[in-house]
Formats: sequence, C-alpha cells, structure tokens
Amino acid sequence: MTVSTTTFTSRTVPWMKIGAQIDDPHVTAAEAARLGGIDFDVEVRRSAFEGSKPKTWAVVPTRFGLVRGDTNTFFDFVSDDYKVVQYREAFEFMNTINPRYVAAGALNGGRQGFIVVQFPDHLTIDPEPNGQSDPHDLYVILRTSHDRSKALEVAIMPLRNACMNQLGLSSMTANVPQRWSIKHVGDPKAKLTHASEVLNRTERYSEIFSNTVRQLASVRITRDDLRYVMRRVLPDRPMRSDQITAIESAFTDSPYVGFSDTGWGAVNAVSDYFEHGREGGSRTQQSRFTGGLDGQTAKYVRRTAQLILNRA
Repeated sequence: MTVSTTTFTSRTVPWMKIGAQIDDPHVTAAEAARLGGIDFDVEVRRSAFEGSKPKTWAVVPTRFGLVRGDTNTFFDFVSDDYKVVQYREAFEFMNTINPRYVAAGALNGGRQGFIVVQFPDHLTIDPEPNGQSDPHDLYVILRTSHDRSKALEVAIMPLRNACMNQLGLSSMTANVPQRWSIKHVGDPKAKLTHASEVLNRTERYSEIFSNTVRQLASVRITRDDLRYVMRRVLPDRPMRSDQITAIESAFTDSPYVGFSDTGWGAVNAVSDYFEHGREGGSRTQQSRFTGGLDGQTAKYVRRTAQLILNRA
C-alpha cells in the first residue's frame, strides 16, 4: 500500500529529507531501524579523569559514558544503573499491532532516533471544516534518545495535504493526549500494553482533532482579530511586526492556507509561516521536523488555537 503525502502540493514532508522513506509495508521495527541508519549499538563504557601524575587516569566508579559503537562518538554520561535500550529494541513494541513503518532516521548525529508509522485502519482523516473537504494523512511519530534528552515519546501527527504542515493540536481532553512518553521500555508486557494504547489513543485523538478543526472553522476571525491574537502569541522581539505581517498575508492570500476569515485559516497561516515562510537563518529539515513536534511551531500553533477557541 502506497500512501501519497503530496496530494495537493509539491512540498515534501520534513522527515523525507532526514531519514529513509520505507516503501515496503511488511518491514519490522528492526528492519526500519536498519533502513533509517539507527541500527547501530550504543555501548556503556567506563569514565575516568586525568590523574595528578602524567599519563595516569582515575576511573569514576559510578559514572559511565554512552558511546556510539560504530563511530566511537561520545553521547552522554550516565549513572551505573542506566540501562541501554537500542533503537531497534525501543521501537519493536509496535510490531504487536502490525503498523506500517513509513520512515526512520537519526537526529543530532544519532543521539536521537525516530520512526514514523501509520495504522492501516487510520491512514487519513477529513474533518470537513464548514462542510469543505480538507484531508489529512495521520501518522504516529516515535522518538527516543541516547543522550538522556528523551524517553520513548509518542506523538500523533496529522499532516494536512493542502500544505504539508504538521498540525499536532493539543486535544484538551483528559486521557487523550496528542503527545506522551512511555517509560520502562525494557518491560515486554508493558510494551504490548502500550502498543494497544497507542492505537486506541490515535483513534480517539483523530475524532477530537476533527472536532477541534470544525470548532476553529466556525469562529470568524478578521485581520484585526488575527493581529491581536498574534501579539499575544508571539514574543515581543524586533521581528514580531514582520512576522505578523507575513502571517496576515498567508491568512488572506496563500493558496496553501485557505479557510480565510476563520479560526482554522488563522491556525494554518501560523503553521505555514513557521514551517515554510521564514527565510534565511539556520533553518534545516531537522529543525522543521522537531519544531512541528515540540518546538516553536508546535507552541505557537497550539497557543493560537487555544486563544481562538477561547473566543468562541
């Protein structure tokens, strides 16, 4: 089964430029990790400091170094009770529910790794804001790290076909988060339970997401309203005025945004600006990817949606 991720636009999904796309619907998590270049071993090695005499070293008995085995790259220090879970092991709990692995890759030189999956029964959703078709592909993004920056994180990510923007809106509903972490990944029984829970939460979140989109589309937003919201969302920095002008332009004129004069159009204008509209600087495909998950883009999109819904 091949799922198009460029239905209405030539824009690409950010993870296409970072890791490997996986076309075979039958691969396992371990095979996906290999294709994405994250099947290397991370080793726990003793740490030491230079002694007072030349060429002498004193071992630190309670601190160890995490090192990428194939390149000898140091990642971080850990305590003596730290348990390494290799990427191919960390993601294999998903095999129990037969997802389709669509992409995998490394971030920060392998310090973080990710796998993107879809569920055969939940490939797409169409919230139909104001009765108009606005389809999204539905993904689940799994990330973890070997530098202690992340546990095993799960993020449900609708990808809007019209603009290729990641739109992980907060659900604002108890027990149905858009993003959460799984602890104790070394426990096989817990993995099996969590895999089923990922599937259940994805199904429930897709319903909440659709309801949120329809609510946003029902709120009328003028250009003055948008400027007011943006002044509350964006930090008061020298470029804020230019940012607001660019977002306003996308809101009224961009072919990728649509739904002008509505809260849904405003949310998409913010998302489009931070994913695609900023020029220059140090923007990379990785920063675009992580920004939509838990960075600036996600923060500003969610805050915009919250403020608009509060006006409803």
